[in-house]
Amino acid sequence: MPFPIWQILLAAIVAFIASLIALLLLRQRAKTFPVYDGIIIALVVGFALFAWRMAANVALLNDDPIPGISPNDMLCPVVVYFSLSMYAALRQPPARWAQIQVLLTVLAFFTSVVVL
Repeated sequence: MPFPIWQILLAAIVAFIASLIALLLLRQRAKTFPVYDGIIIALVVGFALFAWRMAANVALLNDDPIPGISPNDMLCPVVVYFSLSMYAALRQPPARWAQIQVLLTVLAFFTSVVVL
């Protein structure tokens, strides 16, 4: 069953906020990137989650063959990781980018599973 748009938007907002908090905490420990870069990166995560879930919002991908986890839940982190890779290709990524990218991808996965 497809999810309503408001629920997908809520998941994207939660992913954005969780990513922003994680990035700000990382920045507090090591000032490796400006705050505006953290906001842009968090927006990339939120938009990637929103775009994927809207594009693939069909019953076949939303059904849970594994209890609590749908194919959409499993594919969402792939789209987020790819989107963050595109961001890094266009801009100079911060130090320890690989670890940041993995952290944000895991956050997007948990957001997708918990909120949707």
